[in-house]
Amino acid sequence: MKPFSQFCAEATVLAKLGGVQGKLDKITGKFTKGAWSDTESARYQKYSNPATTTSTPSPQGSTPSPAPRPAPKKDERPTNREVAAARREAEYQTRARNMRLGVELGGIAAQQARQNYATYNSPAMKAHRAQMRAAVPSWKQHQFTQDSPYPNKPKDRDYGIPDFVSDRRRENRSAMASNNRSLGMSNADAEARARRDEAELHKKNLKYQQNRRYGFKD
Repeated sequence: MKPFSQFCAEATVLAKLGGVQGKLDKITGKFTKGAWSDTESARYQKYSNPATTTSTPSPQGSTPSPAPRPAPKKDERPTNREVAAARREAEYQTRARNMRLGVELGGIAAQQARQNYATYNSPAMKAHRAQMRAAVPSWKQHQFTQDSPYPNKPKDRDYGIPDFVSDRRRENRSAMASNNRSLGMSNADAEARARRDEAELHKKNLKYQQNRRYGFKD
């Protein structure tokens, strides 16, 4: 509990009346003018204009609105429709360029160019192209598929199926062991020989796969 003297001391505060420095007794309301010390001036300057922050209260019962979700990133890859149109245009430009070149060269080249043009526009070739278009599955012609991004990765046509390489090796080893037993070898010798032969075959297959990916090196 504060003593009475402390209450009285806290009741007197620094104040200004008409720009004149002094002290104010909050109990009696009496103002006594007098110059402040440096410490009192610093304290008055510190507490005279405290920084106040005003915040707008939110209405009762209202919840803050959630932050808007960012827009999904646009896929920059061309669609299947755009890729097909670009291929058709490239094929047309190639035929037209070859036709112009053959006509400019003249002679046999011009005759061959005219023959290629006649063959391409013959009823048989038109019927063949129509048959090929009719054989396209319906899911490839669907609007969703046409407007989907074109895959930027070629199909995996390497040796075997990556997820089932072990199964294929096991089947090859079993077939080799069965063939060795049919040749009169014992079960142990047939299994050992099949294991060695299958390992060599697998090494060759991996080498073929590497050559198809990166080119023949040896």
